[in-house]
Amino acid sequence: MCYTVLNKKRRPSGTKNFMRGTSMKKTQAALRFKAFLSIVLFLLGLAGIACYFLIRYKLFGIAAGMEEDLATTLSRVSLEIGALCAVLGFVAIIVCAVKLSKVEKQIKAEEKAAADAKNAETAAEADVRAVQPIEQLTASDYGPIMYVPAMEAPQVVVIGDKQPIDEKFAQIARMDKTQFVVYVARLFSRKGYAVKLTPVADNYCIDMLVEKQGTITAVSVVQSTGLLGKNDVACVCEGRRHYPANNAMVLTNSYYDSSAVDYAREHGLVLVDHNVLASQYMA
Repeated sequence: MCYTVLNKKRRPSGTKNFMRGTSMKKTQAALRFKAFLSIVLFLLGLAGIACYFLIRYKLFGIAAGMEEDLATTLSRVSLEIGALCAVLGFVAIIVCAVKLSKVEKQIKAEEKAAADAKNAETAAEADVRAVQPIEQLTASDYGPIMYVPAMEAPQVVVIGDKQPIDEKFAQIARMDKTQFVVYVARLFSRKGYAVKLTPVADNYCIDMLVEKQGTITAVSVVQSTGLLGKNDVACVCEGRRHYPANNAMVLTNSYYDSSAVDYAREHGLVLVDHNVLASQYMA
């Protein structure tokens, strides 16, 4: 049996943009460190000015016992050094603040540009998918799924047989995920749909696209032995955005609980459960 798999091509990330972004981060870190040193210098300057007043007016014990000339000299030196440090520290703080502001704005602009580029790439991939024709999944009306080894063939549902539904579902329960997906693809093909399978990995919860009369539906196939809830169908609503689909469907061999039904009703998802699968697709 032949079937077509959607090729998911990814563009290489922009190395230059990455290196530039890393460089800007390093510049930002360096400026923050310089700003810290500038604040320390400014505080030392204020401390020096404070020492001037303490010594000049003999506001602590040691200064009170100093000779006048020594106290005058020390206070003058403290004032000069303190004033110089305070001025230099203040100027450095202003310069670092201005540069930091520019760097942070540039980083935000580059992050926004990167996000826009990623969105544009996603949209471009969707456009590529949109122009690709959905090719017919060929399947014979009789015989097992052909990709299964011969020794496993008796365990696989035979399409076209007058096999009881219960027996078919019992065999479905023994399938793995891939076998069930291909089996469902053949069911759609027999009903006149063109079918295209998506990649096994990174397919955004969408296992195949089916098309009939110009309407494309993104289908998620879920094999389960229990009830499916909201969390089991929510990813399909998100995943449909990555494909050129008009509708989205979740198909299972099991049933849905009320949370899944409410979520599907709210988001316009089509739910196919055990009964619908048996009556409308496997009959």
